[in-house]
Amino acid sequence: MASYKSRVYAIPGTAIAGAAIGGDFAQINANGLPFACYMLRIINENAFGINVSYDGVTAHDRVPANQSIQLWIDDTTLFSKGLIVWVSGVGGGAASAYLAGYYKVPVNA
Repeated sequence: MASYKSRVYAIPGTAIAGAAIGGDFAQINANGLPFACYMLRIINENAFGINVSYDGVTAHDRVPANQSIQLWIDDTTLFSKGLIVWVSGVGGGAASAYLAGYYKVPVNA
């Protein structure tokens, strides 16, 4: 019987400048996720906290200043390909906020 494994790959990282983050939600990855991901990391290097939205309307998460959050999903549920992540905050920072993601590709071992 063959055993099945997965290889893990990272999506290209995306960023939004702190000066572009304001009271309205702005897209951190305007083209959406290129693959369905099992893990997302949102890194906030700004001196202010940011709100995170997965629909561009509702604040679903919060990333404090100079911190990050990591969201894990099990193997049966994934963050959808094409998902756009949005952020908002007080804005005007000199730093940026970043989005990183990881996806798996099954391989027959």
